[in-house]
Amino acid sequence: MDSLYAHALKLLITRPHSKAELRTKLIKVCQRRKTTKLIRIRTIYQPLNCTELTNTILEKLDTQQLLNDNDFAIYWKEQREKYRPRSMLQLQNELRIKGITNDIISKILDNYDEFPLALRIGNKKRNKSKKEIIQYLSSKGFRYSTIQQVIQKFEEDKEKGIIEILNEVDEEDSNDENDRDEHDDDESELK
Repeated sequence: MDSLYAHALKLLITRPHSKAELRTKLIKVCQRRKTTKLIRIRTIYQPLNCTELTNTILEKLDTQQLLNDNDFAIYWKEQREKYRPRSMLQLQNELRIKGITNDIISKILDNYDEFPLALRIGNKKRNKSKKEIIQYLSSKGFRYSTIQQVIQKFEEDKEKGIIEILNEVDEEDSNDENDRDEHDDDESELK
């Protein structure tokens, strides 16, 4: 039991885990140890019930406040926002797979803003057609209303870019005209 508890602590040191996720991993480790070729380890784990042993370890971790599904869900959401942006739908599915209850999921994702994440993901397809952007973002699980906002932002940026380019061209033209006027003045003075 102590080595399985140590394994649980090692897993929790690397990153937070949900109770269901940790339960699954510990049961797998226990089952593997029951069938190992090492006789010493196999004789220790053979008589044990892996499910009961895992539940005991989880209770111990819970009383020590080392295991909390709410904290895990917050951690997972922050990691996804920072490193691997996801739509709300994909994030909900990931958290469900990790064993997080719907109450915690709805509480954590209550003020989840998909737009900046969709913008970041959609930026890869910025120069593609509107249809391709819609297909790409919808395949990533974003809502149509969010996709429309992203497309609108891209179109606004494109218009601003065109206006800025036109302003730069106008400035260059006026500078060229000024240079020509100065050059003409210099030539008339020489004559």
